[in-house]
Amino acid sequence: MATNRWRHTRGDNDRVCRCLACLLLALLLTGGSTGPHKGQWGSSMHIRDDACAIVAVRGTCKAIQVGTRIQRYSLLRAGNPTAETAIIDLGGPGGSVLAQGDNAARFRTAHPGLGDRFNLLFLEEPWVINSVGDSCDAALRTYYRTVRNRPERGASAGTRLVHDCDLGQAHGHWGFSPNFYPVFLTEIERRESLRVNAFAGFSFGSVRLSYLSGRSFDWVVLARPFPVGVTGTALVEARSRLLNRLSIDVLPGRKAVGLSRGTASSRFDSYSALIELGYLDDDRLTDVAARFGGEVTHNLSHQLWQRYGQDSVSPGILAIFDETCQVLGPWPRPLKRMTSVADALAAWHLPCRPARRQVPRLPHMARFCVVTSPTDSVTPQNLVRQQFEDRKAVWVVSHRRSHHSMDRVDECFESIGVRGAS
Repeated sequence: MATNRWRHTRGDNDRVCRCLACLLLALLLTGGSTGPHKGQWGSSMHIRDDACAIVAVRGTCKAIQVGTRIQRYSLLRAGNPTAETAIIDLGGPGGSVLAQGDNAARFRTAHPGLGDRFNLLFLEEPWVINSVGDSCDAALRTYYRTVRNRPERGASAGTRLVHDCDLGQAHGHWGFSPNFYPVFLTEIERRESLRVNAFAGFSFGSVRLSYLSGRSFDWVVLARPFPVGVTGTALVEARSRLLNRLSIDVLPGRKAVGLSRGTASSRFDSYSALIELGYLDDDRLTDVAARFGGEVTHNLSHQLWQRYGQDSVSPGILAIFDETCQVLGPWPRPLKRMTSVADALAAWHLPCRPARRQVPRLPHMARFCVVTSPTDSVTPQNLVRQQFEDRKAVWVVSHRRSHHSMDRVDECFESIGVRGAS
């Protein structure tokens, strides 16, 4: 077992938030400015070079061009030369595997055996290098202010956001799409002389796996996977139950009861902060929950909604809408007055209301292992089992609450014969 464990980097206000969201990431993306990247690409002959330079990276970066589209990626070659390659998807949407620390290298350090036997391929989400137009930026700011202060007007603000930011299109401007993800992968294989035959995905990585339904994999490991095929309504109901349980378990009684009190914006922040608690590392959850309220609640809410600066929202949230809306379809409309965590979850995905759900399919997997947790409030274990029940899988159960825990992932690798994973 590796002592230097790689793990996701989302946490409370004392940590850099997830792949996917706080000021540090925003500053990386803007070069220290006060808004999202709005630059334009230069001439086409320099696009691939610009792609790795226009937004700061930590670690190795390469880029390919397919038509007018650019895909950044990191490829860590195996210690022993081979064409066999594993895609490593660290989750999302809304994260940067290249701009937010050297996550690729940290993953390999935590799993040295895996890195010796397989090339490790990490793909960067499109939003990181795509420019944000003024109308989209304004619509994103308006959407956030509306759902926070006037939730009864959130649906119309969400509709404007979909239009002005070109969300939910087949080309996947902000997030990955099932139309282009396999095309990029095939081109990377050709360019790098690889044979992609394995996949390790965390959280939303299970959805990216479904984008490759036309392929066959020797082995697949999914950790706390998004329940591919579930509807938005079912996910809201299941997550709400787990989050209500979380509030009872970790928040002092007075604070748990007080979630539904106060102004519209304070209720919005309280319920958003409760959702964010599900991402905190287990060793910090107790401490943060004890200080829940006031500035702590405000900061947790900002982390969930990827706020930075005075009135800005990271374009990473556009990737969340772009991908989740397509696989979940319409979500329930929140009440006019936000009175529950279910309302906050629904408000989070209001732009999904007009989306047409695309039912994903999983590829053939010769060996398959899944890590779940009964207390994970982001990917409910019962839904994960329901959605994968027709697959012959090895199931490994963790009792760590944090959605970003890597607990028992090594056992998953070992259970399907991928020896020396860490």
